[in-house]
Amino acid sequence: MDVVCCGIIVADVVARPVRKFPQRGKLELSDEMGLFVGGCATNTAIDLAKLGISTGVMGKVGKDGFGDFVISEMRRHGLNIRGVKRDPGLEYFRDNGIRPS
Repeated sequence: MDVVCCGIIVADVVARPVRKFPQRGKLELSDEMGLFVGGCATNTAIDLAKLGISTGVMGKVGKDGFGDFVISEMRRHGLNIRGVKRDPGLEYFRDNGIRPS
């Protein structure tokens, strides 16, 4: 392995189009939603792997559906994920939109 990227591993939920930004605690409808892997460590590692560089990721993900998704996506991109730990107590999603960190 040539590079190890350490840091944030997330699942980004993207809804579009955004016709109206919802008020806190309120919901708005959108036509479509997508789930994408994200985070600085993950995005960098995927881009390096696309350039043919042997790349691994170190970080922590929840032991839930979002964690399953990002693990699957990192594998699909050929990343070494030996340094990724699963934590059942890790909050991967906040319904109020505020980051836990």
